[in-house]
Order: sequence, then C-alpha cells, then structure tokens
Amino acid sequence: MTQKLYIISAGSFGRELYYLARGFSPRHHQHGFEPIIFLDDREDILQGKHLNGARIQEPVESHQPESSAAYLCAIGDPKIREHYAALITDRGGKFATIVSEKANCNPDNTHLKQGVIISPFCVISCDVQLGPHTFVSSHTTISHDVQSGNCCQIGSHVVIGGKAMIGNRVTIHPHATILPGINIADDATIGAGSVVIRDVHQGETVFGIPAMTVKH
Repeated sequence: MTQKLYIISAGSFGRELYYLARGFSPRHHQHGFEPIIFLDDREDILQGKHLNGARIQEPVESHQPESSAAYLCAIGDPKIREHYAALITDRGGKFATIVSEKANCNPDNTHLKQGVIISPFCVISCDVQLGPHTFVSSHTTISHDVQSGNCCQIGSHVVIGGKAMIGNRVTIHPHATILPGINIADDATIGAGSVVIRDVHQGETVFGIPAMTVKH
C-alpha cells in the first residue's frame, strides 16, 4: 500500500522534491507515496504551478504529525532545515529515507539516516554514512567510507573522495571536488567548481582551484 507523504515547504525545493518523491523508491515501502501534501504558511505559493492537484494543508508550526505518514524537509538552508526537522521529530513524526531507482546505491553496505534523499544518477560507494536530512543532488559520486553529519546539502556533479569527513550543516555547491581524507567542519560552505585539497574549518567558506578561504 502507498504511504502519505508530507513535504515541509512548498517553495522551489519543495516542488522539486514533489516530483522526485513520485519517482523514488522509499526504503522499506514498496509502493511509493500517495498523496503528497505540503506544509507551508504561504497559502498562495503554489498558485500557477502544475503539481497534479497537490495542496498545502497548513503551516508546519501547527501540524500534528500522523503516525502512519512520512515526512521530508524541503528547505535549502541547512540550519533552518534542522530546526523544522527537529520540530516534527520532537512531535513524533517520522522522516522517509528515499533513494532514486536510477542511483547506484547498495542498501546492504551504506548507512543512510532518516530524511536522506539520494537523487538520480548518484553513485554512493561502500560503507558510506550520511547523516539525517542530507540531500544529495543528481550525478554526484560519494566514495567509500565517507561520513557526513546532519542536514548537509550536496549539489549535483560533486565528487567526494574516500574517507572524507563532512560535518553538520555543510553546503557543497555543484561540480566541487573533495579530495580523499579531507575533513570539512560544521557549517562550512564549498563554492561551485572548487577543488578542496586541505581541511576546511568550522564556518569557513572556500572557493577556487585549489579552494581558498573567502569567508571565515
């Protein structure tokens, strides 16, 4: 049987997840999600959007989680995502972990926490551990033994080398490369197209080839 899915936020990221979720394989659920409903306080944000009848039910702040439903958090900012994910979790809500059927990700040797989303054409190698509410965009490769913390945002066409350590709330923009064994601390940001050859400190923003500090 299908399972009801609530998506937190009906913005652009939420609309992307709506279509992705319809084509994903939710772990432990064979028949997908139906219906898919948004939680948002912006009542008119879906006006003019073509989402096959998808609707906003209510703001997330007033929502009481349903034990039979699953949840996804579609907020790009990692800190805000963490806040709203905790709000639902503290009220007893359960987040889905979903992996595209077009991704190369073996569930027997990867460790994906609740709320993780793996997009099409990703390659997730052996013994990778991804923390709760981490989003991996399409065509990204995560090599063996990589570990990430909570609420990371990993863009498309990113390459993360083996045994790299990614902290909490890290944002890695598209086409970045993280060399093997690199440590990326909490709240760091990696600019698009960067090649990271050294450890990145907490809260640091790096950009370039090789990646250099642009903000700390």
